Amino acid sequence: MKVRARKEVVLCSKCKSPREFFYLSDFSYGEKLFLINDGTGYAFVNLFEDEVFDEFNDIVRTIFKEHHIEIFKVKLAEVVNYILGISCDIIEGKPIDTSLKDEKCIQCGSKEFESNLTEPEQLTDIEVPIVTHNLWKKLSSKEKRENIERELQKRKYK
Repeated sequence: MKVRARKEVVLCSKCKSPREFFYLSDFSYGEKLFLINDGTGYAFVNLFEDEVFDEFNDIVRTIFKEHHIEIFKVKLAEVVNYILGISCDIIEGKPIDTSLKDEKCIQCGSKEFESNLTEPEQLTDIEVPIVTHNLWKKLSSKEKRENIERELQKRKYK
């Protein structure tokens, strides 16, 4: 899918290779670029149109409620975004980890980049895979809930 994104280019602090970073407009509410391939690539999702997001959100909310854990909407959204990757299909041979926040250098894997842009920021169209949930949709309600509970426990949310 082609997506319009803001592009910034900086140098890796370690190997000095240029790295392109892409960001969606602040006005693209509900649209996200998730990091894939251990932080070297991107995948697109529109959470308003995503066929699993609302169900996933409801299951997480229900689990917290049943465990008498009070959670505010902002924190719930953060938790859901952090663990949503367990519902996503594998892309380019690797699972999506929506908890990833750090992009990596494509050449050396470093997470450290220089702060100065090497070229002016620009808008560009990028080709990115779309997040899907085909395997998740085949799970029973019980299996979905168990997977979410396991992930919440693993991440120490409950």
